[in-house]
Amino acid sequence: MHRSGTSLMAELIHRWGAFGRVQECLPSNQWNARGYWELAPLVDFNRRLLRQAGSNWSFPPSLKSNSHLAALASHSQWRDEALSLIASMNLDCGHNWFWKDPRLSLLLPFWQQLWGQPRYVICLRDPFEICRSLQERDNLSYPVSMMLWHRYMISILEWTRGLPAIVMSYSKVLAYPRRECERLAHFLSSRGPYRDPVKAAVEMKKSVDGKLRHCQADSGRSAGLLTRRQRNLQKALEFMADSGMADVNLRNCELPIGWRARLRAELLLMRGQQRWNRLFPDLRETDTLAASYASGLGVLDVNTQFSGHNGALLDSHIGMRRAG
Repeated sequence: MHRSGTSLMAELIHRWGAFGRVQECLPSNQWNARGYWELAPLVDFNRRLLRQAGSNWSFPPSLKSNSHLAALASHSQWRDEALSLIASMNLDCGHNWFWKDPRLSLLLPFWQQLWGQPRYVICLRDPFEICRSLQERDNLSYPVSMMLWHRYMISILEWTRGLPAIVMSYSKVLAYPRRECERLAHFLSSRGPYRDPVKAAVEMKKSVDGKLRHCQADSGRSAGLLTRRQRNLQKALEFMADSGMADVNLRNCELPIGWRARLRAELLLMRGQQRWNRLFPDLRETDTLAASYASGLGVLDVNTQFSGHNGALLDSHIGMRRAG
């Protein structure tokens, strides 16, 4: 999932010795001071691939789209460009290389048709910290961020089942950098080339800096924001990070029926509230929330325009608030 420590993990893998064409990765900014470690051509391709599936990173494709994504790997338009990206990595390095892009979590049905036998490094971070980070960076609401986290992590676990994978806890890497770096180095060396994990960890540990952690969870706060299935998912992921197991029973962690429709509604409501805040900056927050619920989700189209009877009710509501 985005904002879950993927950039730090990518830097650790780079320091271990994997090739990532770092000169062509997205540049650093205020949200990632040491860079994103995301190959720009790959990110561009993945964005277009998600659009082809009628989605984007903040509105993931439905689970039914998995078969469509897998089928796209047979279409020459997509297959040729994807294979060219893979070939460019193999040609430039000749040994281990890595890709980092959270969108891959949603696009494994496509990419697994084309690449060989990669090893998967799954990044785990407290979902409340992810929500806070996404709120600061993208102004996403907590319900939206929680549903995105659920969708991304379920997809990762389903599509890496039975494959070489390791779950790395962001908080544990910060708390026990040498131990966790050795653990990651052991995993990366498991299929060659072998590098002494103890020596590799010394170099990898140089990337770990607790000051880069801008959002930290309050004790016990996350549990109250998660649904029962999301709590089950978090516990399963934490168990995998602690035990080293890469496969757990996900039956009690499934996405709820209608999750995508609810996410769409939450996104529309969120965008509507943001628009009202821009249009009526003098309104108090409580007035803005009241106005948003007064309008009803049914009157919001994709551009969050107001129309019909409920639009008139909203105008009346705002007018009364201003007059009062």
